[in-house]
Amino acid sequence: MIQKRIHTTSLVLSRVKQAIRRGNIKLKGWYGMWGQDSHLLHLACLRGNTAIAELLIENGTEVDSLDAESHTALHYAPNTHVVRFLLQKGANVNAADDSGVTSLCSLLRWRSWALETWSTEPNVAGGGGALDPSHTVQDVSGAIRFLIQEAGANIYAQRSWDSHPLRWAISAENTEGVKLLLQAGAPTNPINPSTGQRILLLKEALANKETLEIVNMLLDAGAEVEPDEFPLKEYHTQVPIIILISFAKRSPEVQVNIAHRICKRIRDINADIGGETTLFYYLYAMRMDIAKVIIQYGAEWKHRRSEFDEATWKELLGDSYEQPEEVENQE
Repeated sequence: MIQKRIHTTSLVLSRVKQAIRRGNIKLKGWYGMWGQDSHLLHLACLRGNTAIAELLIENGTEVDSLDAESHTALHYAPNTHVVRFLLQKGANVNAADDSGVTSLCSLLRWRSWALETWSTEPNVAGGGGALDPSHTVQDVSGAIRFLIQEAGANIYAQRSWDSHPLRWAISAENTEGVKLLLQAGAPTNPINPSTGQRILLLKEALANKETLEIVNMLLDAGAEVEPDEFPLKEYHTQVPIIILISFAKRSPEVQVNIAHRICKRIRDINADIGGETTLFYYLYAMRMDIAKVIIQYGAEWKHRRSEFDEATWKELLGDSYEQPEEVENQE
């Protein structure tokens, strides 16, 4: 029985209700991570019940048993103690599901959740469920750090773009995870194993709302700002400099600063991006502040001067308005 998967929906709902009654709202989210049709080993490790996990393994449960999502117990490890315990029992640190998602990817999506303990849940430390009470304390950041720095977890995509750890950290806005991966040498412009195309992780970061620190970390680490080939019009927002237009919730000052950092690295500021140049995307969006930055880095405008009134050009060019030839050569 303990070696077979069980349907966990009813048990999960029961545990969620108990957690809510006890005031542990955050634990509701943790139970939500536990997949359907799982092993008891997965739940024991999710809860930090290492004593129970050890008993299950000693009685025949495979340490790398898969749940319905093809995840091992390591995918649910809540802290360094559980990670170390499972690895000592022979767990594969790089075991991946059908999409190549490893335990590192899985933990990165949990972001930097605040430390939370299962000690108020039934049958935990007081009942001997954990080898040590500290094993029930949630510290996912610590688990991620241990996987990257000590356990030899793969920091590269294994099978597809969806399995790239740095992409998971960026998507989850996991600032600490991004920092750890970059320090370990994770590429900021990885190759999609499925297509062979270079992926701009900076685009992923810019698409999120709360990732300014991550954007700056990627730029500091040398992230590319241009794709190998510019996309068609319907995909023009895949280019980092264009994504800034959608950053309505960021302050204009922040957007302008990012625009400067990106424009400094653009090889051809006048490149055709979906039928337009970067400058005219911003002019049509009425973002004169960023349009000024783009002109500063050499954007051409005179050949389309008639598309906007003289007041617009005067606002953009300032004192150089009467001498447009100086703008052409401005770097």
